[in-house]
Amino acid sequence: MLGLAGGGAKLVYSFLPMFNVIDIIAFFTLAWVGWRVARPPLLVGTVLLSLPALVLSMYFLSRLGWRSLAQGVGTGWAISALVVPAAAAAGFHASRRWHQPG
Repeated sequence: MLGLAGGGAKLVYSFLPMFNVIDIIAFFTLAWVGWRVARPPLLVGTVLLSLPALVLSMYFLSRLGWRSLAQGVGTGWAISALVVPAAAAAGFHASRRWHQPG
C-alpha cells in the first residue's frame, strides 16, 4: 500500500525541479514508516515499496527511447530508477537499526 502511495506521489512531484532529491527523501521516509508498521524483510520491503515507482520510471524511459536518453533527455528518470530502490533499502535498514530492541 505504501508503494502505491509512493508511486502516486512520484507522479505528482516528478514535475518539480530536482525531483531526484525528493525521491530520496520520500522513499527513505516511506521505508522508515513501512518498517515500523509491518517489519518486512529488507529485500521484500524494498521491492514492494519501490516497484510502482520503478514501473513509472521504466514507462517514461521506454517512451523517450535510448536516443533521447543519450542526448540527455530523461536522465532524471534513469537516475530515479537507481535512486528509489537505494533510498528504500537505506530507509528500511536505518529504521531497523534505529528501532532495534534491546
